Amino acid sequence: MSYEMRGHVRRNVIKVRLNDDEHACVLAFSRLSRKQRATLAYEWMMAGMKLCAAQEECEQKQHA
Repeated sequence: MSYEMRGHVRRNVIKVRLNDDEHACVLAFSRLSRKQRATLAYEWMMAGMKLCAAQEECEQKQHA
């Protein structure tokens, strides 16, 4: 398989350990959304990162 944008290939792995309740939550959301657990976790992580960046930008504007 060949990709035009090699930088967009996700080849780095991060492992996350969850307790039983957290794991059950991820399983339930993945079933409801009909997405794979890893895809759902990736989307949540990216959404959280965007939220943090937006909050940081907002705080910087307030202090300016």
